[in-house]
Amino acid sequence: MRRLLAVTALVLALPAQAGALTLPRAQVHITLESNGVLDVLERVTVDSSAPFVGSREISMLPGELFAAPSVVVDGRGYRAGDVHRARTFRVTRGTRGVRIEWREPSGIRIVRLGYRLAERPIAYRDVVDLRIAIWEKDWPVPLRALTAALHLPKRASSRVRVWVHPASLHAAIVTGRRTVRVRAQNVEGQVELRAVFPRAVLSSTDAARTAAGAGLRSILVEERGHHDGGSRWIWLLAAVGAVGAAATGVALRRARSLRLRRR
Repeated sequence: MRRLLAVTALVLALPAQAGALTLPRAQVHITLESNGVLDVLERVTVDSSAPFVGSREISMLPGELFAAPSVVVDGRGYRAGDVHRARTFRVTRGTRGVRIEWREPSGIRIVRLGYRLAERPIAYRDVVDLRIAIWEKDWPVPLRALTAALHLPKRASSRVRVWVHPASLHAAIVTGRRTVRVRAQNVEGQVELRAVFPRAVLSSTDAARTAAGAGLRSILVEERGHHDGGSRWIWLLAAVGAVGAAATGVALRRARSLRLRRR
């Protein structure tokens, strides 16, 4: 199995006119199988005034795995072949890994991209740590509405912890024992979903990386650093202010005491 590091977004050879492309919505469904394989389906609504060639690149390092690509536009499945022919797509080596390319007609179209990934989750003794990009910054225009769902192979016996990066993104997160849902609007850059759930959710780790020891505590510390960094500075400044106020109060009381003694 080969390890996947990151997933990039669709990079478009855009029509020449500014404002010729808009992205009204995108839906991403990630299904985690019981052995750690990820089955990903992206459904992107694209509105373009002219035809163009779309390119979906998956960043990879040597030894990583990418499999079963598929392209469907407006319900019509494309076949593997030459991208310059109608209703075909091709898979080539990209600058960061593997690239899928297809010809996109003009107008409002729904593009469905499917693929499978392996060696992405990290299985510790106690939990599984899964990080995956649900949107990427390679799109040249903002995405108006993003919805994403992560489906686990079975119900978790305890809490599923979820974070969305960047922490500054205003995202609505609904967490269940088997499904995680994320909603966000006006997305302009990369959005990463991180889900941590009990190790027992996986029946095997054949398609996952394994790490020795327990992982939950270090993950929580890391995420507190991401999400609470600003608040720690606020608390530090408040503490400094409190100490300063206390020191000022002590100094005033001492000065008043000295004045009384002089009298």
